[in-house]
Amino acid sequence: MRDGTLRGLPEVRSFLALFTVSFGFYLLLGEPTAYDAATGAVSAAVVAGLLLRVTFPRPAAFRRSGGRTVRAALALPVLIWEVAKANVAVAYAVLHPSLPVDPALEYYETDAESRIELATLASAITLTPGTVTVEADEGTLLVHSLTAGSRASLREGRLRRTVAFVFRGRGGGGELRLVGPAERDGS
Repeated sequence: MRDGTLRGLPEVRSFLALFTVSFGFYLLLGEPTAYDAATGAVSAAVVAGLLLRVTFPRPAAFRRSGGRTVRAALALPVLIWEVAKANVAVAYAVLHPSLPVDPALEYYETDAESRIELATLASAITLTPGTVTVEADEGTLLVHSLTAGSRASLREGRLRRTVAFVFRGRGGGGELRLVGPAERDGS
């Protein structure tokens, strides 16, 4: 076999994986008709073609995907719990007569080992009410938080450890450290 053929196979696998996920999601949202299947296949092919390099900047490691999928399923209840707790805390802050809202922007340094892990952490933080990831770059997150409690919860690191568990397994670390202005500016 020629060199080009061997290099193309992982890319085809990545395309098929992205196509399958996109097509499955499309079918999940639609009705099981022939029209939905046809339009879903076309849409999934377009999505997979356009987003292949964004989703898989290098060939996908399918050997690790099974473990990550299982760990993600195990981590989902933790994320749901964190979202539920944050919902109650934000509702309390907004409905309380003294309105104990203390908005702030803070930089946090993470030990994320890949861009997808960093993006997943940023998304998990944004999904949690009271916090929004404004910027994610080179292992550093800029997070807007609504209350001091949401900042304390973020520093506690449960979301970070959960995301680290999904991508790295047990003992994967998961540090999230507040970065001061002097460290950020290199002073």
